[in-house]
Amino acid sequence: MDVPFHPDESTQIFMSSDVDNVFNSMDSLFWNPENHDLQQQYRLLDAPLTRYLIGIARQLFNQPGLENDWNWSLSWEQNQSMHAYPNRQLLWISRLSVAWLSIFSLIFFFDFTRQLTNPLLAFLASLYLAFNPLFLLHTRRAMAESALLFFSILSVWLIIRFARFPVLIGLGCALAFCAKQSAIFLLIPAVYGTTFLISKPLRLKQEGIILFQLFVTFGLTIFILNPFMWKDPIQAINASFEQRVSLTQQQTNQILLVSPEKQTDSFPQKMAALLGALFFQEPAVA
Repeated sequence: MDVPFHPDESTQIFMSSDVDNVFNSMDSLFWNPENHDLQQQYRLLDAPLTRYLIGIARQLFNQPGLENDWNWSLSWEQNQSMHAYPNRQLLWISRLSVAWLSIFSLIFFFDFTRQLTNPLLAFLASLYLAFNPLFLLHTRRAMAESALLFFSILSVWLIIRFARFPVLIGLGCALAFCAKQSAIFLLIPAVYGTTFLISKPLRLKQEGIILFQLFVTFGLTIFILNPFMWKDPIQAINASFEQRVSLTQQQTNQILLVSPEKQTDSFPQKMAALLGALFFQEPAVA
């Protein structure tokens, strides 16, 4: 509980009510073009896995959710008065629901690193990861990063260990995507691993079947875990894409308005900014 609170944790806890709706009003999870409430916007924007984990934990510990989402335009005290700030027990349970994944992240990370190098390097790399400030910060918050890290590492482990099982690899990549959409890039090593990281060369027909199994599993898993697509998949996906593009543009404009020095126009600048944020700048804990 010493990890500084982030208001996005309130959003994940607030949206964990989707688990309650599975039992009470399943149709409320479906995308409706006439519905413009906040929860539907979040379903279009955010990956669902973290809120499911929090919702399941709340059910197990019989904990109520949050009445309101965090409002960034209000003060800390105003958000507390609107019950947008979780009490200590709810926050602890919500964080625990995703933090336990970090232990298994280290186990799978050690195993696939050992496969690629040797036990000593794997141990040192795992030790570095375990005590990395970003790892210690983000995996203990009720946010998407812990599940994203675990399922990303699990996907790489599956690619290395089970290259001949595209269904398992597609499932792992889909779960990572449902933790955070940026994990879509895992499909690149997944395709490479299932077609090239095997001892016996494959024929074109065999490769086609493998890739078909990989992408069908990937797409079907995402569809199952995102009920907002069930009723009208095409329109719901289009609405989700438009919402994401609009939000990204708004965020970019706002950042450049407040901090114009952060504008990066070229690929080298973007890479330098990324490497600096990962390895040189102190984590923005609050």
